[in-house]
Amino acid sequence: MTLALDPCLLADPAEVRRAVGVELGAELAGSGEPETTRVSVSCTGSIVLIEVIDPVTGKSLSRTVNLDLAAPAARARLFALAIVELVTASWTELQTNPEPQVPPASGRASPEVRAAALQAVHDRVGDAQPPLPAPVVVFAPAPARAPASAQSYASPPSASPNRVEGLLEARGFLSSGIASFGIAVRWSYRVVSLWGWSIDVLADHGRVSTSLGPVSVDSLSGGPSVFAERGWRWLAVQGSAGLRVGAVRLAGSSTPQLATGSSLYSPWGGPFLGAGVHAWPTQGFALELGGEAGEAPFAVRGFVGNGPPVTLVGVWLAAHAGGVFSF
Repeated sequence: MTLALDPCLLADPAEVRRAVGVELGAELAGSGEPETTRVSVSCTGSIVLIEVIDPVTGKSLSRTVNLDLAAPAARARLFALAIVELVTASWTELQTNPEPQVPPASGRASPEVRAAALQAVHDRVGDAQPPLPAPVVVFAPAPARAPASAQSYASPPSASPNRVEGLLEARGFLSSGIASFGIAVRWSYRVVSLWGWSIDVLADHGRVSTSLGPVSVDSLSGGPSVFAERGWRWLAVQGSAGLRVGAVRLAGSSTPQLATGSSLYSPWGGPFLGAGVHAWPTQGFALELGGEAGEAPFAVRGFVGNGPPVTLVGVWLAAHAGGVFSF
């Protein structure tokens, strides 16, 4: 038997293969043998499609499994059992219908191969048990597509755990009136279909007017966070919580430099909550709209001459838009 596993399972392939071999008492072989039962596993979101093409009985069978039903630690065992049950259901025909009236178009396997498969069925289910219920039989491999019943909930269309996002962002501090615009790059890793973690790097630039001239505000920050995600066929919504930390530079344009109450260069940051919406027009690319609300508890304050202070403190609000690439 051969076994082709898609990385979307988020399970150890070696553990799945080992468990299948132990349960069936059969050796997993290469793909070049014409009489070898071939099993393939693929994903669409959280729906896993298992397909069996079996030259031993001339049958093709398929079954779907919900990836969200098992904890990560139990997935290898779950999928191994699902594969073994489907292969056993095919090989059981050698016991219940050894001489079919309508032989398969692919021809009969050799007696040695049929005997080995039948022995595996005997070892697993025994002679006394009734035949297993017949699964849905198709005569050509079905496309990797979630059934209609899966439309109510699924993970985002991309089952790949890694994402890279490029974002344009606008930010404003409510207490000081400072507005800035910048760009951000974010890397996200989806641990399971419902949640994961991410980190971004944001560079932005703003300007605020004072009685003695404009003051530029430049900052560089990073935002590690955790997120929870809920997805449908082509849409996903996400909520996150994290901590934004970085450095800010205040510089006056009308004087050579600022006389500062704290520092011209200063650290800044604070906790934040985020939200976003992803729309997936294709399998590996999404469009994102989102926002962020946070608070900087410690003030960064600078003075232009004897004018009023320029202060970076308190609540900030941000909005962003961009693209998401998964791999």
